[in-house]
Amino acid sequence: YGETLADAEASERQQAAEIARLYADSRKPATLPGSISSLIADFRSSDTWRAMRDSTRELWTPHLDEIDKVFGATSMKAIQARGAKRLIRDWHSGMSSQPRKANTALTVLVRLFQHGIDIEDMDKNPAAGIPKLYEGEGRAAVVWSPQALAAVLKIAQPAMARAIRLAYLTGLRREDLVKLRWNEIDAHFIVRPTLKSNSKRVARIPISDELAALLSEFPRTSIQVVTGERGKPYKDGDALASTFTRLRDVAKLKPLRFHDLRGTRASILFASELPDRDIETFMGWAPGSAPKMRDIYGSPAIIAEAMRLRAV
Repeated sequence: YGETLADAEASERQQAAEIARLYADSRKPATLPGSISSLIADFRSSDTWRAMRDSTRELWTPHLDEIDKVFGATSMKAIQARGAKRLIRDWHSGMSSQPRKANTALTVLVRLFQHGIDIEDMDKNPAAGIPKLYEGEGRAAVVWSPQALAAVLKIAQPAMARAIRLAYLTGLRREDLVKLRWNEIDAHFIVRPTLKSNSKRVARIPISDELAALLSEFPRTSIQVVTGERGKPYKDGDALASTFTRLRDVAKLKPLRFHDLRGTRASILFASELPDRDIETFMGWAPGSAPKMRDIYGSPAIIAEAMRLRAV
């Protein structure tokens, strides 16, 4: 009898859940065919969306939601009509108080409309060619001073201190840092396919005496180089960064971020006057991108600061 009663209760719970789901679905507004809302829905179910990194989807989702609120009811035909580009430009410039957010939103809109072209629902991209808002010097102007680096290393546990020093010497993004494997290191180079490029590009980092000495300090408790205090690898780059952020706050080093270690290394490389090709290889950048990156990380003020850091 007890088993029959349990089965009945389980059945009731299942039926209640199904009724709740059907009710929720019935409350959702219908997506108009041919609208921007329908394009967003198609984009979110596409192979292109699924192929994006989790962090990119997480960043883009609120922007797609906002685009849906603003443009969702507009038809794809209307958004391509004369005058629509001005409306998009006004929408973009209306977020001028947050230029970085505005520029990311514009990037998402451009990619959404490109999807419309790819699936042959649109003939042109009305968001393409709209200039981005000036974001100021932004993160590129933020470099780690020797004093700041020493301050955070002083209070860090040994495993975290090793990770910070490795990030500083290699310039690897945190995602690549936590996934770096011992078999990607030989006597002369770290050779790491970058996750941001979906392993299409490789960071090839020469092993200096300082870097070799640091690598010798890492315990080989995992196939991955960077591990936590218990000898286990980090789940992802965010887990490493969150631990670091707590240390940074204790050391009162805002607004420095873990990623700024990479920017600092780029600035130091430009200050070293290495050939552009060697810098691109070291950082895992696309061939020919160094001149553009020099504009970001190579201003005279940043180079002057980086030159003082070269002794670290």
